[in-house]
Amino acid sequence: MTSEHDIREKLKEVKDPEIGLDVVTLGLVREIRVLEDGAEIVMTLTSPFCPFADKIITEVEALASELLPEGQTARVEITFSPPWEPPEELREIERSREQAAGHHAPTLPAYPDADFEKNLSAWRAAIADNRATAEKIIERASTKYTLSDAQKAAISAPPNVDSNFVREFEQGSAA
Repeated sequence: MTSEHDIREKLKEVKDPEIGLDVVTLGLVREIRVLEDGAEIVMTLTSPFCPFADKIITEVEALASELLPEGQTARVEITFSPPWEPPEELREIERSREQAAGHHAPTLPAYPDADFEKNLSAWRAAIADNRATAEKIIERASTKYTLSDAQKAAISAPPNVDSNFVREFEQGSAA
């Protein structure tokens, strides 16, 4: 019979495309239950707005199902309670890299405008629905990219304010 440990080890093959680390090391896999008819995997994502959610879930279900007897499948249940935080092990790895390099963490790349625009409406909807705060979204986005002041303002703007107006205002061109 397949064990929780077997599935957890297999899931180390599933990488988060943005971060490049596996879902187990990232602490995304919260619980694995091996049942008579398959397996249930409770996991989270680095953000409710993860653009690779479907890809990650599909890979987790497929790889875990490979270990189960024929006719059984693995199912993923996503939860954001509590929200994902990098595990201490991952923080230690980052601190070790910084020390080995002899400097602080490298400067993050600027948030690409096209990607930012794709995510902005979802972020602002989450803020309007009280599922997130602008500060939390900015904090999480800033772990991967450097946000410009205009991008931060666009995230923080009230829902009825056009994000293009915010950027123009920040750049001094709005009248």
